[in-house]
Amino acid sequence: MLAWSIRKTLPITRTVHDMHLSTFPLRVLVASAAIYCTCSASVVAQERVQTEQARVQKTVDVLAARLGIAEAVHVSLVPTNRLLMSVEEAEHTFELKVEEGWADTLDDAELDAAVAHELGHVWVFTHHPFLQTEQLANEVGMR
Repeated sequence: MLAWSIRKTLPITRTVHDMHLSTFPLRVLVASAAIYCTCSASVVAQERVQTEQARVQKTVDVLAARLGIAEAVHVSLVPTNRLLMSVEEAEHTFELKVEEGWADTLDDAELDAAVAHELGHVWVFTHHPFLQTEQLANEVGMR
């Protein structure tokens, strides 16, 4: 008797259907909020990366001028770099690859020292390509 009265007043298929429709606006709101937060976080992360890259590029430009390096050195932030910072020769240019977030952990003096060392490799490569050593890169970077 009880099952018949429940079915008569609240049919199960109708109740499930109504619940589905009644939660629809909430689900749309939650999905919209998730998309908005993801987009906002992405924009913030992108701005942080651009700021970090600009800081490193400015340091590269100042120190390259001081060391008399005429070749272009472009900064690229990469997701991972086992050396944290390294320089590679490209066609008529050099690329300084820096692990994302690492330069932000350095103060200005530390960043200057790391960039100067890598620019030391550029200087050695452009002047004495067969003499690449860490010690020589340090000596050039300390000029």
